Amino acid sequence: MKQWEKEEENPRRCCRRIRNESPVGVSDVRRPLPIPLTTALLSSKLRRELQRIWDVTRAPGKLEHEDHADGSHTEEEVVVDVPPFKVGTMEMYRRFPKQYDIFMRRHDCQAVHEYLDSILLSLQQTSATPSDGGNCLAAEGKMSFVRVADFGCGTGRIASMVSRHPAVGAVYCYDIATPMLRECLINVVCSVAESRQEMRGVCICPSASACVDGNNNNNNNNNALGTTAAAAAEVCLGNDGVTENSDGVMLLCARPVSFGDVQQGFLATHTPCHLVVCAWSLSYVMRAQWGDDRWHAAIDATVAALIGLLDTSGPAALVIIETLGTDTTKPRRNNTLLQRLESEHGFERRWVRTDYNFCDVAEAVRLTRFFFGDSMARRMAEEERTALPECTGIWTLWRR
Repeated sequence: MKQWEKEEENPRRCCRRIRNESPVGVSDVRRPLPIPLTTALLSSKLRRELQRIWDVTRAPGKLEHEDHADGSHTEEEVVVDVPPFKVGTMEMYRRFPKQYDIFMRRHDCQAVHEYLDSILLSLQQTSATPSDGGNCLAAEGKMSFVRVADFGCGTGRIASMVSRHPAVGAVYCYDIATPMLRECLINVVCSVAESRQEMRGVCICPSASACVDGNNNNNNNNNALGTTAAAAAEVCLGNDGVTENSDGVMLLCARPVSFGDVQQGFLATHTPCHLVVCAWSLSYVMRAQWGDDRWHAAIDATVAALIGLLDTSGPAALVIIETLGTDTTKPRRNNTLLQRLESEHGFERRWVRTDYNFCDVAEAVRLTRFFFGDSMARRMAEEERTALPECTGIWTLWRR
């Protein structure tokens, strides 16, 4: 039986349940447990998979006869297993992260990538030095580097982009959906292995503060419940012999954090970052608090916390990305959240095209139905389209 068939038996019941759940990245006031550390996500199977990805990428053909012996899916297999109906937001993130990731690979975000690269280049030239006195691997005087935080990271689309830049030495990824974070780890490790030949490996840190102050404990609900010293240690993978003390190691942290956690002080002990990105996520905060002006306080608290994370030793930037319209070639969405970023917080706006480009009409119909629903899928089928235009807004706030 397919992964989604039980849902299909009673989709209405499933939809009612999903609508009552908070979208990814939104606070869950009932959260009873502390936030797990990155290392809590790393099963033995996932560690082996991450090392396998590194080995295959760095030495093509080395493991060519393994042929997915670990049970992982090829891209084609995952597309075939996409449910033939629209899946609710939280259900998608929790149960179908691989299918979601395939869909996102059809999202042409090259213009976003180029813009983030321009910011990273500017930061590299002006502020990316290990001046904070911390003992992060890349900050021990061995190299200048940029620290990046990605909120609502999903399967690592933005994190994978920024990790390719030669200035970046640490990436901190946060999303409420743990299955998405596992895919994020895979994608970022693959990205570093492919594009950062100067890097010997990736060090997966338990938390952001563990990379800076040398211990694995944070205040403000950052500790993992019952974490042992062994479980909280950094996990290093990459070339033979790579350790946390090796030169040329990328720092990577991924934890299940909601925007409610951000509002409640999660970032108080976080190491400062030169670039903070919140992509296609902040709008969920507004939706969760919609009604009168209630969402103003939630948005303002979230933005203030993200601004507070910016490094103060030199220039730093906060970038917020939101959709300005799908199936359109010109921006047509301009809600009060986006206006508030400009009028109340001083962000500067630009927009770019981020179209979806599919392999064929059948794939276009299947994937758009999965993500956008039947109406969009019917249009794609009737017009035999393999491309879906989209406009995306980018809001930037510099701290200089």
